[in-house]
Amino acid sequence: EVIGISIDRSKSKWITYLDTHQYNWTNYNEDRSGKILYKDLDIEFFPTYLVVNSKGKILQKSNRFQKALNFIESANLQTQ
Repeated sequence: EVIGISIDRSKSKWITYLDTHQYNWTNYNEDRSGKILYKDLDIEFFPTYLVVNSKGKILQKSNRFQKALNFIESANLQTQ
């Protein structure tokens, strides 16, 4: 499953962006009032794509979507 997590401060601009680009996966906007996920995951650049297994282990991290897809295909990971 693909999900998007945004750190945009302006939720209205974020929603407009999503509407314009019509992503077909679930997207979330991170509330920065508490724990900050991107810092916990050591993400420095945006966008960053993570391939995570069913146990929550990060298998691959990339700044290119195609590189993440290539990893999934080359590792024979099941995608549905």
